[in-house]
This record gives sequence, structure tokens and C-alpha cells, in this order.
Amino acid sequence: ALNYFYAHPKPFSVSDFVEWLGEDVEISRCYMLLRDDCNLVRLNRSVFAGGNVFISENMLFRWWLSFNLRLSYATINNITRKGLSTSMYSLTQQKNWGEVHLSIVEYGERFGFVVSDKLAGQYRFPLAHLFSFLKNTHKSILRKNLSLIKHKEVRALLLRESFPESMNQYLVAMDERSRFILERRHLNADKWTLDMLGAHLGVTRERVRQLEVKAKKRLPVEIILRILVAEFIRGSGRLLFRKHSGIYSYARFLKVFLKIPYEEFSSSGDGDILLFGADRCVDFKQIKNKIDTSSVRENLLKVYPFLLNNDISNLTKFFTKMSHYKMNREERLYLVLKRIGRPAHYGEVANLHNDLFPESPLNFHSVNAVLCSRVGFEKYGIVWVGIKGTYALKEQGYTRPHDGLFDAVERIVTHLYKKTKQPVHFNTIMSELSKERHAPLMSSVNIATSMHDKLERLGNGFFVPCEQNAEIPLQNDEKDLDKIFSSFSE
Repeated sequence: ALNYFYAHPKPFSVSDFVEWLGEDVEISRCYMLLRDDCNLVRLNRSVFAGGNVFISENMLFRWWLSFNLRLSYATINNITRKGLSTSMYSLTQQKNWGEVHLSIVEYGERFGFVVSDKLAGQYRFPLAHLFSFLKNTHKSILRKNLSLIKHKEVRALLLRESFPESMNQYLVAMDERSRFILERRHLNADKWTLDMLGAHLGVTRERVRQLEVKAKKRLPVEIILRILVAEFIRGSGRLLFRKHSGIYSYARFLKVFLKIPYEEFSSSGDGDILLFGADRCVDFKQIKNKIDTSSVRENLLKVYPFLLNNDISNLTKFFTKMSHYKMNREERLYLVLKRIGRPAHYGEVANLHNDLFPESPLNFHSVNAVLCSRVGFEKYGIVWVGIKGTYALKEQGYTRPHDGLFDAVERIVTHLYKKTKQPVHFNTIMSELSKERHAPLMSSVNIATSMHDKLERLGNGFFVPCEQNAEIPLQNDEKDLDKIFSSFSE
């Protein structure tokens, strides 16, 4: 009975198992037998009779592999929860399946066939993305081999040796010269050039190229496809690796034989990393202005929507650190102000900067000097908003005041007094200042109005221009100053 249900193409219940036996056996005993069998995967669904449902591990493995292959034809590498639920009909044969079963998804995640993104409500398929680069003839060959790869015994043999050890056993059948060319051109850490091989073999570079093409045609495609699936399973769906000689030769091998691209990213601090299936490179300018990790992650998911969550996290850390390393201090302060999103004192800007960029700390004096510099204004649009030590960004709608706060208050009171012939209230002054300045402080405006020598306070917050005070000189004459100093010295 077990051998029969190992090859059963759809889920079956304990009752189905007992019915097939046709004997008077205990259901509980059959349930324990099925539960403890490593060749079966247990699914708990109330829509099935008995409530406890099982499916063959071989069939579930084949379904996930086949499902990724079907998605590759449509170049789809992520679908919604509803889409995956609908697609499971081909596995469950149940129209009332209704939802994605956790056990089936967990099984697929074990091999990297599927990645669940709970926040976005989607599922990603890194293997489907790799399959999308294959030719249709290669996909047909892979589909024919699904019945063989699904067996655990075959998978165990494929996973026993990693690349290039697994590849060398298939090169034994070739002649010595062809094997030597393929090893040096595609399996060696340091790739030999055609000239180097020609000099070693005593032939021209064109003859080496002809021999290489002939040797590649003799290499069975189904063997290369099996190695691709085996290496994918061995990494549990990972496509991001630290660059070393072995992974680099494997990436070149896939690119030559299966046209699967890869991308290299270099960093002086953390070393180089290599990403399989990267058909386009990240535009560094797109993520350079993304200061926080969530923004970088969101941008990377738009470029690489097929990666595992762990790969996305590692790539996010890599690009975040690399972008911070390459930015100058003006650009870092610009990003800090952009994140704050409002006028901020340079002390607040300095504290946030040092929290976000601990590897490049700045003191308060340096931050203030950068924020009020001409470079900060002309290149990054950093403007002073009229409050002492407070800055914002021009792109957020803030502008530098044309005059000082004392002059602005005097101008507003004088204009409104001449226009209305009535005293001007403090709230009216604040309202008019808000049209010119985006963040006037009430305490600063109160000082400017109360201590202004050209304004007279009438009480209850009303002010009028003081014409007589306007005639008083702001500073003493030099002769008067000499008399004062001489009196002090006496």
C-alpha cells in the first residue's frame, strides 16, 4: 500500500489508505504508520475526509519543480497568495482548496522553490527566474527529467558532490585534449585564454576555439540541468554568494552553457559578492539617496523581485554600507535633513547624522559650517529658514528670508498700520510672517516686537510704528565715543 501511494499523484486521506488495503485494520495504526513515514508529507485539511491528509514527498517535490518551470515560460517570478492558491488545484485536485496550505509552502521553502513575503502578501520564485533564461529546448529536456529527479535516491546522488567535482565525472568519457580545454576554460579558477591553450597544446587559437565548440556540444545538456537543480537545492534557493574561485567558475559555467547571467558587486571593506540571475545591475544613483534600510530594501526588491528574504537582507546591508562609505559630508547632511522633513537645528541634525553614520561622525561646529556653506546651498539646496542655527531643504518648499526678523516685523507693522490706520496685533504679525517664513518661532517674534526701537507697544499685544524713535541714530558719533571713553578712563 505504501509503494502504491508513494506514486499517487494527489493527496490522500487515511480512509483512502485503509480502503485500498481492503482489510480490517485499525485506522489509528494506519495513521501512525503514515505520520512516521519520511516519504510522505502530512497535510491537515478539514475539506478532506478524515481531516488528516498525506501526499507523496516525491510527488510534492516534482510539483514544485514543475510549477517553477511553468512560471518560467511566462517569465513570472512572483505571484499573489490568491494566485498560488489557484495554482495548487493541479496538485490537490480540489476546487474547494480555497487557500495556500502552510505545509506545502514550508516544504517548498526547504528547497528554495518558493519564498513567502508576508508583508507584501506575495510569493517569490528564485528557481523560476533562473529557468526563465533557458531555451525552450532546454526546458523540454528538463521536463522530461522531472520524473527521474523527483526520486530521493537520485537527489541524494546529485547532492553528493558539488561543482566542479560532479562535472569532472562526466568529462572522463571525453578525449584528453577536449577534457583539458573544458577544464581550463570553464572549470578552472583562473580562466585560460585561447592563446594560452594554443601555446600549451601547440595549435593556433582558432583551432582551440573550434575544439572548444566541439567539446561543448558533446556535453549532455540534461547533465548540466541536473547540476543546476542540485546546486540550487544545495543552497536552499540562495542566489547571493561571497565571491570565491569555486562559485565564480560555476557562475561562468552557467553563463556559457545555459545563458544564465550574473552580476559582481565590489566593496573595499566587505569583499566582493556575486548574484546569480542578475539580468540588470542596480543603478547606484537610485539607492544613493535612500538613507534608511527599508528604502534600500524596497528599491532592491523592485530590481531583484526573485530573491530569498535572507539574500535581500544581505544585499541591503551591503548596499547601505557601500552608499554610506561613498557619500561626502554635504550629501550625508542633505539626506539627514531630507529624512527629518522639517526645519531642524544643527544640533539635532548632528545627533541624527552620528546615529545614522557612526563610521563618519561630525561635531556641531562642522555640521553648522556645512549647512551654512555656499556648497550646501547651491548643490544640495540647504537653506537657512530665518531662525538661529535652523536649516531646511529648498526642495521641501523652504526659502531663505530676504531680510532679518527685526526688519521683517518692522516692515509688516508699518505696512499694515498705514493701510488700516489701526494698531497691529501680535497674532496678525505672526500670520504675516508665516507667509514669508515656514517656521517662525513665537518666542523670537515676541522678542523682535517687544525690543524693537522702531515699534511701540500699546498693550494687549498691539503695536504701532514709533516715528520719533526712528530718528534716533543707532550708534553714537566717533567724537561722542571719544568723550565717553575719556570719561571712563578718568
